[in-house]
Amino acid sequence: MILKYLVNGSILETWGEHGKHILTDIGESIVDDYGGIENFLAHRQEEINDKKRLDKITNEKLISDAKLSKWQVKIFWPMFIIALIGGLYSIYSIVDAVVGESEEQKIERILDLKLQEREQKQKTSTSQISIDTLSIYDTDENDYIYS
Repeated sequence: MILKYLVNGSILETWGEHGKHILTDIGESIVDDYGGIENFLAHRQEEINDKKRLDKITNEKLISDAKLSKWQVKIFWPMFIIALIGGLYSIYSIVDAVVGESEEQKIERILDLKLQEREQKQKTSTSQISIDTLSIYDTDENDYIYS
């Protein structure tokens, strides 16, 4: 099996009538690089094991991605709507801050309204003076004296 792999991999070459095997140029470079065919085969086995491990990791990743995709499909539209509402609110806030009145203007407007209300109350209270308020109160006899 190993011999067949080495011959098919162009590492060994069958030579002569008796089927003797000699190293090819590729085989000689393998011996120089790896220190022998056994080290090369061990290195190839490590590469195969690494490839199997990477395939297993890739399969696990695909399974995780499939689960995540299902979750993303279920949650996408509700999150999109929430994000859209938040985006519109932020645009409104920015426009209101730029175009709308400032805090100082709001305070000034509120103070003006309160001042107008107070003046209105004073006008109504002075216009509602009754005759009793024009009379003089006699403190000795505790009755009103009309003048």
